[in-house]
Amino acid sequence: MESPLLPESSYQHLICAGCVLREPLVRRYAGTEGWMMVVPAEGRKEDVPWAERWVVVGRGAEVGGKRKAEEGESVGPGKRVKLSPSIISHESTSRKPCTLPTPNPVAQEIFDALSNQKPLTEAKGDVFLRPEALDRICTCESCMPLVKALPFPLVEEPEYLPAPEDPNDPSEEELTTQALERLPRGQTIEALLAFNNMKDKLKAFLEPFRDGGRVVSAGDIEEFMQGIKESRGR
Repeated sequence: MESPLLPESSYQHLICAGCVLREPLVRRYAGTEGWMMVVPAEGRKEDVPWAERWVVVGRGAEVGGKRKAEEGESVGPGKRVKLSPSIISHESTSRKPCTLPTPNPVAQEIFDALSNQKPLTEAKGDVFLRPEALDRICTCESCMPLVKALPFPLVEEPEYLPAPEDPNDPSEEELTTQALERLPRGQTIEALLAFNNMKDKLKAFLEPFRDGGRVVSAGDIEEFMQGIKESRGR
């Protein structure tokens, strides 16, 4: 299998072509440094390997044959742009020079063709963002309205990662057994009987669906639970 032109480790975000077409600011940045795109190679030939028929634009500067971001070095500013009151105020934005990059002509040609529903090549128009790409968005007075209208945040939301499971933690079955052991003997027997009764009823309820190849709907489940409640009330 041929290696991908853009491995997952080389970009942090992906913006599909449809979203790029809807956002003028993103379209302007597409194909510029940090806003990578896979585009047809100039003068490409169809009889060469796939990877040689395409090139990646917007990779940015490389050091020693490797991109800085892949070496863990910081390429962009130290802090990610935040839409704080100090940034969006007229006083702060009016003093900032515009840092919009020169449009990438190949990328713009692709989007012009996509807009007219006449794609020139198999190029999809998706944009792959390097980690520092959002840091470079211009926040001058002219660009700030477009920045504020972007449908995605400029600040990374904190990612929730569940705590790793401890192999020494008890299983659900062990926790259930421990809970039953704390109950008086009479209540334990009643709980086991109720559980087995519920299991038998659920099995009988699901068998017709399995045999008939039917899908269990929310209404079927509500009807089943209503029957359980009525049987308890008798």
